[in-house]
Amino acid sequence: MKRYPVGAKVPVEIPFVDLNGDTLEPTGVFARVIDAEGTEVLAEQSLPLSPGDTYTEWEVPAAANALAADQFEDLRSVEVRVVTDMGTFRTAHSYLLLQSVQLSMPTNSFQTYESALLEAERTLDLDAFKGAEQQYQVFALRRAYESLTRLRLKAYSDTRNNADNYEEQEILPAQWQDMTADEWTALPSLFKSALKRAQVIEANHLLTHDPVADRHEKGLLSESIGESSMMFRSTRPIDLGISSKSLQILARYIVLTARTARA
Repeated sequence: MKRYPVGAKVPVEIPFVDLNGDTLEPTGVFARVIDAEGTEVLAEQSLPLSPGDTYTEWEVPAAANALAADQFEDLRSVEVRVVTDMGTFRTAHSYLLLQSVQLSMPTNSFQTYESALLEAERTLDLDAFKGAEQQYQVFALRRAYESLTRLRLKAYSDTRNNADNYEEQEILPAQWQDMTADEWTALPSLFKSALKRAQVIEANHLLTHDPVADRHEKGLLSESIGESSMMFRSTRPIDLGISSKSLQILARYIVLTARTARA
C-alpha cells in the first residue's frame, strides 16, 4: 500500500477494466473518498472522460487527506463507479496517510524516534528492532507504549535510599491520557529512563516471532522431542501483558496490589 504525508494531494490512476481485466468503454466515471471507518470525506463526483480512454487520472485534493492533530495515521479509499452500457463496475484504490511526526511525548511514546534508536544501540539482543524498517519500528514503539501504560506504576524519586521517607508518585493507566509534557518532564529521570528502555525492549519483542521463547514465557520448563513430552510450571507465570524482559526493567516500579473502594 502506498503512503503519503497528511495533507498532501494524492494522484490516483483509475484503469477502465472489468473483473476479468478486459477493457471497458465507460459512459461515466464517478469517485468518492472514505476513511478507514467508512466515513465519507469527499462526496462522489464525476471524473474527466474522453472517448477511447482506457484509464483516467484523478488527484485527491489535500483537504480530503487532512487529519486531526492527535491522529497519527489513517487510511483513505477512493471508491470508483465505472458506468458502461453493460452495467456498473466498482473498484477501490486505498492508500495510507502518515503524520510527519509519528512519536509524540507523552501522547504515544516515552521518547522520540531518535532516542529510541540510541537506546537500542545501548541494549543487547534487539536484532528484530534494529533490522526493521522505520515505519514498523515506529508502529512497534507505539504499541509498546500502549502496553506499558496499561500498568499501574509508582515513580520513585531519584534520591530514594534506605530511609523510610522518600518521594513517590503513583500513576494509574488513565492518567497517561491527560499527562502534559511538563508533568512528564517533572517525573524522576531514572523512572523515565526505565520506561524508555522497556519501550524499546517491548517493541523488539513485538517485532520478534520466537516460538521457543513464547513457550518459555508461558511457563515451559522442559521439552522432549522423542515421544513429544512437555513440562510446565505448576503455577502460571505472572502475565501483565508485557514480555518478561520488559517486566524485569520495570519490576521495581510496578504496583501489583489492587485498590479497594468503600461503597
